[in-house]
Amino acid sequence: MQQHSSSAANGAAAAAAVQAAPRIISLNPFTLEEVLQDALVVGQTLGLQSQAAAAVAALRARVDAAVSFVARQPPLAAPVVAFLEWFEPLFPGGHWTPQLIHMAGAALALPLQTVGCTGR
Repeated sequence: MQQHSSSAANGAAAAAAVQAAPRIISLNPFTLEEVLQDALVVGQTLGLQSQAAAAVAALRARVDAAVSFVARQPPLAAPVVAFLEWFEPLFPGGHWTPQLIHMAGAALALPLQTVGCTGR
């Protein structure tokens, strides 16, 4: 889990405007595994560890089933995918999106889209 000071500073400014002092957790996942780990962090922060663990286990099972399904398909040319977060300016998706595209058996059309890339 990576933390960026600008995100934390924005969160601190928002927290200062709230009557009760909230607990700030900064999440900035770059891979699917980091997304799942962050779900556990949120669950722990909320005192819902077992529910978060169950949800993460269910998500992992779904991902594993999808990856297994893709692996069982006859070999074909991988579809080429471009994932854009917005069009003006063109901004390719980053973070864990390229990883999901690869897991689905596709290839990335834009060379800037690599796992963990911010897309910027």
